[in-house]
Amino acid sequence: MPAAAKFIDLVFVPHQMRALLGDDLDELAAKATHSIDEAIDLLSRGGWLNGWE
Repeated sequence: MPAAAKFIDLVFVPHQMRALLGDDLDELAAKATHSIDEAIDLLSRGGWLNGWE
């Protein structure tokens, strides 16, 4: 699985599911930056981003 697909699975899919289940969209948007940062950190630590620096 490419790093981009893994990133989508880590960030976008959970937010989409929460939105579909009725979570507050403003709250989800406010948490998006944190989720992105966490996903990048996780992918980086897992070696998924080697060569992307």
